[in-house]
Amino acid sequence: MTNAEQLADNILKAAGSGLKNYTMQKTRQEIIDAAKKGIEANDALVEALKAVHEAGRMSENSRAQYMAEIALNALKLSGAE
Repeated sequence: MTNAEQLADNILKAAGSGLKNYTMQKTRQEIIDAAKKGIEANDALVEALKAVHEAGRMSENSRAQYMAEIALNALKLSGAE
C-alpha cells in the first residue's frame, strides 16, 4: 500500500458516516489522487531546497542557471507550467 493509499484509508476511517452520501471507492481514489499531488509537490520542494544548498557552492552565473533549471522542473512537476 502506498503512502497516498494509506492516507486515503485513514481519512475515510476518520470520516466514518460523514461520507454516507459518497461512493467510497470514488472518494478514496480522489483522496489518493490529491495525496499523490501533495507528495509530488513535497518532493519538488525537497529537490528545490537541495538545489539551493548546492547553488551556494557555485559561481554566481552557474548558480543562476542551475536555479532556473530547478524552478522549471518544479513547475513541470506541479502541473503549473
